Amino acid sequence: MNPKISDFGMARMFGTDQTEANTNRVVGTYGYMAPEFALFGKFSEKSEVYSFGVLLLEIAWGLWNEGRGLELIDQSVRDQHGSQAALKCIHVGLLCIQESPLDRPTMPSVVPMLCSDNASLPAPKEPAFCIRNSSCLLIQICKSDDRLNPGESISAGQTLLCSDQKFSLGFFSPGNSNKSYLGIWFTIPSDTVVWVANRGSPLDFPGIFELTHDGNLVVRTAETNGKIVWSSNTVFSPSSLRNTSAVLSDAGNLVLVSDGTTVWQSFDHPSDTFLPGMKVSYNRRTGQHKYLTSWKDHEDPQPGKFSAGMDTTGSWQFLVWKGQHPYYRSNVFYTSQTISILKNSSRGSFYGTFSGEDEEIYLTYSVSLLSVKIRATLFPSGQFKVMTWREESRIWLTLWTAPNDVPCDVYGLCGPSGTCENNGKPNVCKCLTGFQPKIQNEWNMGNWSNGCVREKAMECGEADEFMKLVSVKLPDHSHAIGSMSPRDCESRCQLNCSCTAYSYGNFSTAAADSMAQENPVECLNWFGDFVDLVQNDSGRDKDIYIRIHDKNLVSGGKSLHKKHSLMILIVAIVSTGFCTILSACYILWRRSLGKQERQNESSTTADRVPQITVSSGQNDKELETFSFKRILDATNNFSEENKLGRGGFGPVYKGILENQEVAIKRLSKKSGQGTREFMNEIKLIAKLQHTNLVRLLGCCIEGEEKILVYEYLANKSLDKFLFGNS
Repeated sequence: MNPKISDFGMARMFGTDQTEANTNRVVGTYGYMAPEFALFGKFSEKSEVYSFGVLLLEIAWGLWNEGRGLELIDQSVRDQHGSQAALKCIHVGLLCIQESPLDRPTMPSVVPMLCSDNASLPAPKEPAFCIRNSSCLLIQICKSDDRLNPGESISAGQTLLCSDQKFSLGFFSPGNSNKSYLGIWFTIPSDTVVWVANRGSPLDFPGIFELTHDGNLVVRTAETNGKIVWSSNTVFSPSSLRNTSAVLSDAGNLVLVSDGTTVWQSFDHPSDTFLPGMKVSYNRRTGQHKYLTSWKDHEDPQPGKFSAGMDTTGSWQFLVWKGQHPYYRSNVFYTSQTISILKNSSRGSFYGTFSGEDEEIYLTYSVSLLSVKIRATLFPSGQFKVMTWREESRIWLTLWTAPNDVPCDVYGLCGPSGTCENNGKPNVCKCLTGFQPKIQNEWNMGNWSNGCVREKAMECGEADEFMKLVSVKLPDHSHAIGSMSPRDCESRCQLNCSCTAYSYGNFSTAAADSMAQENPVECLNWFGDFVDLVQNDSGRDKDIYIRIHDKNLVSGGKSLHKKHSLMILIVAIVSTGFCTILSACYILWRRSLGKQERQNESSTTADRVPQITVSSGQNDKELETFSFKRILDATNNFSEENKLGRGGFGPVYKGILENQEVAIKRLSKKSGQGTREFMNEIKLIAKLQHTNLVRLLGCCIEGEEKILVYEYLANKSLDKFLFGNS
């Protein structure tokens, strides 16, 4: 063929020896393009004929349908050319827009048809832009529901639409790509794809998505018995197939259900987008890893070079990998926890949950308002972004990004045992106290990849000390030791010469309380270099204790926390001085009151301790109360010589009150019992007076002191006679 400029811009695509070809870019106006070109990118010498015919038909179609085709022609034209010539133009236009290319004339034959008076024109068939069910070919045909039943399918131009119409499923071609994929996207905005089925096997033309009679979801080429390029690979028993269907849920999850049970779902096979209700996880027993994979680029959904998911090496943390190497790492999670990501009254609240239940560790998130559109996407650049759709401005608003545009978000920037700090300065890397650059020249030039090494090898001796770093992003390669007290966590690391650092799961005030009360915490240990350690990290509340070979490095001026230590020293000195002054004032005050206390000792009980009335059902009587001063005198200040033993709630002492030997039980402050509970217990015990029971003689309640006074058993406890010394 000989292409011409008049061939509606298509001529330059052909070689002189071609009769048909394919294009990578379909450009034009739908309605004027031939169907095979618009849908599949195929064009030939017949394609531009279709466009020519549409131009004619667009003018003539309405009147031709009503049998008034001559009304299209001006009277002067009819007088000059005749009515038959005008009708012939309409006839030729119908032939040019036939559905099949075989039924259309070529452009060289169109000219004789229009010019010859004797040309025999074939009868036109039904126009191509209307398929047999009278639906427009280029208008998207949507299924009426959100599901497929066995044997049902969708093809090019058809979609499944979830019940709330937030998500759609169908075939698409991203950007200027000529490849076709089956995917799920937000209905608005329709260019935001969240899941792709055949990422690794793109189609050259839109295919068929089908729920087969054997219960499998498949994507295949469009021809009859076409090649399967993707499958859910599910297996069903014949009896369960009758109740099988594929449903697009309102969460954007394609679910294959059989007898009410989910047997396959797209949420278990993520693409690049993390939706609410989806999990990224790692099963430590089976090794199954559910993770995100970026697109190759913005117009190519094939798997790219970045992936994101839970760490597979044992640490509880979220990572982004570039190839096989870490690119970004979250902080370490100690235990299962739910955190608030964002709270906004107009857009609801978003919550992220990290869990390490049983053998699976996973991360998921949810949103309080289901109408809110939110997604977390791993982009081809390696950035992981959480975004929400703003309908008023019609843009995706970024809520959170990782890695961020700060140096220390890059994994391991400062090398092994280097610490990174986002300080706004060119040199963000330092060596830890007791460490020095491995290669000093490279370090000075800003090449920190080789990191730092210890100035002196650890000898695991008494000189070892732990240096505390506060508000850090904990380093990689942690090992969970278990739940224990903070002191035990420190001891475990201290006694293990291979342990280089430890951390535990409570912080700030909570940490101090835990240390004092010996509450269990989650303990982490490190056994080697410190990789990706970020110091003074904004929003971090975790501390770490680094093993140092010399105590002087921690207490001296070489510590990274010299200013912090100095501040603690100043506060300690001021506090000590203040306490000394208070103590002196207290002693003077006590001396001034001593004489008065001795004079009022006999009446202290009545004045300072409320009387306790015990009702026995018949006669009410008052239980005797004693002042704490009398208790101290009776027990010789709770001396060890007077100590009889220790019970579950505190020690018991022998004493003498009113010339009578008594047993005095001092309630421990750690019992957790309040005054109200103590009073109730006294009344209950006082009621149980019996000849075979030890008699309660009285009590003392003063400040935090809660004391019971019993009659003294001179022959000791019954267990001594039953069990002896054994």
